[in-house]
Amino acid sequence: MGEKKPAGPGGWLRGHKRFWQWAALCAACLLALGWAFLVTTRAANGRSEYQIVNDDYSRTIAPADPAAGLIQELMIGPDAPLYGVRLLFTTYGRVAHGALHVDLLNENLLRLAHAECELTELLDNTFKALIFDRPLAPSGEQARVFLHIYTEPETQEDVVGLWCSETALPGLALFDAGSEPQAGEALGTAALQYVVDYTGAWASRLFWAPAALLLLAVLGGFWLAVARRAPAGRVFCLAAAVLGLCFALVTPPLAAPDEYSHAAASYAMASRALGQPDFDAGGRLLMRECDAPYMTRGTGEVGMFAYKRLAQHLGDAGCAGEAGVPVRVSVPYKPVPLPYLAPAAGVLLARVLGLGFYGMLLAGRLANLAQYILLAGFAVRHMPRGKNILFCVALLPMSLQLAASFSPDALVLGLSFAVLALALECAAQHRPVSGGQAAGLIVLSALVAPCKAIYLGMAALCFMVPAARFGLPGGRLSGVRRARLVRFGCCGAALLCWCFYHAEYLGYAFRDLRLGALPYLALAAALAAGLWYALRGPEGPPGPRLRRALLLLGGAAVLGGAVFLALFVRMGGDYTPEELLAGMQPNGDSVYTWSIGYLLRHLPGAAKLLAATFTDGAAALLQGLVGTALGEPIVFAAEASWIYTLLLAVLLALSALRTQNAPPRLGRGARWLLGLEAFAAAGLSVLACLMWTPINYSHLFGLQGRYLLPVLPMALLLLGETGLVALKRPAGASLRFCSVTLTALVLLQAAGLYAAL
Repeated sequence: MGEKKPAGPGGWLRGHKRFWQWAALCAACLLALGWAFLVTTRAANGRSEYQIVNDDYSRTIAPADPAAGLIQELMIGPDAPLYGVRLLFTTYGRVAHGALHVDLLNENLLRLAHAECELTELLDNTFKALIFDRPLAPSGEQARVFLHIYTEPETQEDVVGLWCSETALPGLALFDAGSEPQAGEALGTAALQYVVDYTGAWASRLFWAPAALLLLAVLGGFWLAVARRAPAGRVFCLAAAVLGLCFALVTPPLAAPDEYSHAAASYAMASRALGQPDFDAGGRLLMRECDAPYMTRGTGEVGMFAYKRLAQHLGDAGCAGEAGVPVRVSVPYKPVPLPYLAPAAGVLLARVLGLGFYGMLLAGRLANLAQYILLAGFAVRHMPRGKNILFCVALLPMSLQLAASFSPDALVLGLSFAVLALALECAAQHRPVSGGQAAGLIVLSALVAPCKAIYLGMAALCFMVPAARFGLPGGRLSGVRRARLVRFGCCGAALLCWCFYHAEYLGYAFRDLRLGALPYLALAAALAAGLWYALRGPEGPPGPRLRRALLLLGGAAVLGGAVFLALFVRMGGDYTPEELLAGMQPNGDSVYTWSIGYLLRHLPGAAKLLAATFTDGAAALLQGLVGTALGEPIVFAAEASWIYTLLLAVLLALSALRTQNAPPRLGRGARWLLGLEAFAAAGLSVLACLMWTPINYSHLFGLQGRYLLPVLPMALLLLGETGLVALKRPAGASLRFCSVTLTALVLLQAAGLYAAL
């Protein structure tokens, strides 16, 4: 007998559950896209940029014959096209009815363009923008044209006048339309502004490119994660590729965090690879002639005009040539070359192909994104337990916006996720650590440490792998000895690379401490090493691992107190009132910044500064962590809805939960290690920001939530180990689909926010 089908309407609905899920999802997507389209186009379409021509007006003129009107002489070009004009009208305290017409005439009084509006749209003593039906393009030289302004009033009482100056300006004379412009008596010059740029319906046309990508990401994420139950790594790679491409298109040029600086560094690296000079003697970046006009020294332009220029010039080609035009830019101070290799490769390829500036910018962004997807995808695939945590963190809006820009944080994030996943995989597997895995731990630790100084502790993640796991059957080295070699390789390579690039910064931080403290530091290191080996037997630690860790922490605390006392008594003096007064800059900032010595001398002041920073800026830090504060929050405000911030925070918390009766993800030693690493990275980021904060500031300068992204998976792993709340059943597919959907919604709102700025 055949299988019995569910009876009744309810049974039919349950039998077609997947169909109704797809239908509801498609309807929700179309509704969200339609609403975003209305909001975006209403804010971004029809915006104009204008140039003031005559701002001198003291009287009004109403033409005797409204049908004949007035004629204003204009001189236009050659710099920018003329999209329309803005004129200052008066309706003499009432609402006029009828139609207003404006014709643009050439010297032979033939119409070149036309604009019109209803008289009811004119507000008394207010400028009105009149956009021509077609823009007048410059011809390469200045041209003389005429503006014919006339009305069709409904009644004789519907009088409209024009504000103008007492006298006519050269080449800008206002005439009565009843006489020849060349021979008539000038009445003055109208209060006049040229509309030199106009968005028109560009927002309506450009909206559908990111909309199609976001629709593909959501529907593809549902199909892979929910319908097909595909592996997390495959879902992540598809979602990150589509959403990252959308971020690369939606983020305005040079408007990602510090992108103007990182793009300049990548451009200089590409020039060196091509055998061309990078900077001139004055420190200016040498660029191609086609690139120089678009490069900025600060955050790039945002708004619909930036999108319009991007769309108009994205396909520019034939821009070959050597970099020879000097441009003053802002570049990072002694940047580490490694994080710029991928975006510089994209820039290099674009320059070889002759792409223009915007095509080159997109190529650099996509190269950085590809690098991030490879590393983060590797991490998601190799994460033994807690894949949902890494998936959700790697797909956060902030992670993808950094990855789809020139930011070096893309490589930092990818390497941090990869070394964490590989260390956990080695600790969780039952087979011995292979040579490839050991080499991967050493290489990843050596690469992540110099990229950003505060993540040096990532090299210690290799200690999560038990020593016995390093033993190989038939190998010459025992597991303990091989573990020592691998751990020494990870920490030693990371420390050497870190010191090579960041030793100068240590000197800056400790600039007001005397060198007499160095012997105490060396003695403390020697005592710590002796204590470590004193607690070890011939086959490893004699007691439980926790007991050894507590003994080490106690010894380190005693030694740390001795070192602290040695540093404290050998510090230099404080700043005098005369020095503080002389160190004040015109903007009110002190030239003196915090240092380690100044911190130790002013611990209460530092505590007060940190308390004010975290109480007043906790919301901004959370937004910067998840990515709902887009771009450069200091320069422009593009903050997504707080609903998305809370939903993303809840999603991260849910991803950390284990299912009921599931075994722990981490051992006790691994928990201590991850907790110390997360705390150390957070503390070092605060300390680094403190080192460039002027001493007269009341809040920490430059602290951003995105600095904690590399250690966020560690904090979430520890949160899941508390066991306070558990899931009844696995929810990996739902969490991954929700992660894709929330990031897509943030991106959808970001497009509207950027366009409306």
